[in-house]
Amino acid sequence: MRSSSKHTLRALLAISFASLAWVTQGWAQNPQVMVSWGNQCPTIETNKDFTGPALYSLWIGLKNLTVADRNVAFDVSLFYGPTVPDAWRFEINGCQTPARAMMNELPNTKACPAMVGANPETITDFYYDSVTQRMQIRLASVYNAFNPSPGITYTLWNVIFDHTHSVSGADADPGTCDNAGLPLCLSIPDPSDPEFPPLLITTDNTVVYFHFANPSDQFVSWNSGCDPPVPSGQTTWGKIKESYR
Repeated sequence: MRSSSKHTLRALLAISFASLAWVTQGWAQNPQVMVSWGNQCPTIETNKDFTGPALYSLWIGLKNLTVADRNVAFDVSLFYGPTVPDAWRFEINGCQTPARAMMNELPNTKACPAMVGANPETITDFYYDSVTQRMQIRLASVYNAFNPSPGITYTLWNVIFDHTHSVSGADADPGTCDNAGLPLCLSIPDPSDPEFPPLLITTDNTVVYFHFANPSDQFVSWNSGCDPPVPSGQTTWGKIKESYR
């Protein structure tokens, strides 16, 4: 890993997003992020039902890039809750534990190559906030300079949830994780989120926020846990988050 890339990662971790004076608000063409179930990028699958113990895959992709978006890092989070059933507690103190969530930056189809440069260094973490009763999945990566091509949809991350120990309802078996049949909404925060905006860091240390081509690109449902998106874009993570307070 180049020292400059390591420095970028340390800066990314150390800086409060609320104080980023060097964020570019008027980038000519904002990259557009999307989240989907399945492993067939760029085909979008907005809902996944629990149909029994199995592995369930999700991918995060990025499009609308230009040659000006030559980059060295990106940072995206997914949130879900409240509340979070045992079947979705993949953090260290949860029923599932982090060992049952697998994450990689590999392309899941030839149509969506990976957006990652040489010598990647990643941050992947599940964090459960007991106050808001929601879960955060942190997916960040820093690497040697990557040159994107216009018109390409890129794979950022694949997340594979191991629900082979999950059950739809509740039982008395200590070896299973309960209530996988409950609805959930998994969402990427808005670009205006003061704490966790999805973003790209270019080679000249400019922060570029990710936007959404469609409101539905921002979230996916588990057991139909999200309200249908509306054309005005009112169904966003910012709106969903308001219901937590």
